[in-house]
Amino acid sequence: MRIYLLFGAVLGLSAVAPMFFQPVIDGALSAPPATQAGEPEKAVPVASVKSVSVSSSGRNVRIQADDSGHYSADLKLNGRRVEGMIDTGATVVAINVSTARKIGISVASLDFRNAVQTANGPAKAAMARISSFEIGRIKLTDVDAVVLEDRALGQTLVGMSALSRLSRFKAENNVLLLEQ
Repeated sequence: MRIYLLFGAVLGLSAVAPMFFQPVIDGALSAPPATQAGEPEKAVPVASVKSVSVSSSGRNVRIQADDSGHYSADLKLNGRRVEGMIDTGATVVAINVSTARKIGISVASLDFRNAVQTANGPAKAAMARISSFEIGRIKLTDVDAVVLEDRALGQTLVGMSALSRLSRFKAENNVLLLEQ
């Protein structure tokens, strides 16, 4: 039971943690590395998520921070388009019941026995697995996730169950770089 309470506290705090730490992170980042003399910058395709730009190149994705310092992007979960926010403080990818249904997860078969504490208060959660997870040209399979009641989670959070499977991720100058 302690593990579930701890998990709930971490999940709840992960939704608000970026707001508190973003100014510290932004101030600590250095200027972008200079390109070699005469070397043109590489062009990468850019797709827009509301006012946020996402660039993909090979197995790299660059996400521009929004005005509040969050990194949001279009994802494909089980082939369905979903908007999500990158949250390095979240242990696992978190989706709500509506998103679970949208991406083909059978909500009726989930066991919502785990009590968790979120930023929106106490909620019930169930473990699930996302078969196909894509962000730009990065593709992952069998990503662990937690499903929460709709009232407990307003948007999809991309947590460490996905991010830890990348070769690296790095935030610098309001750009988040993801590499596979």
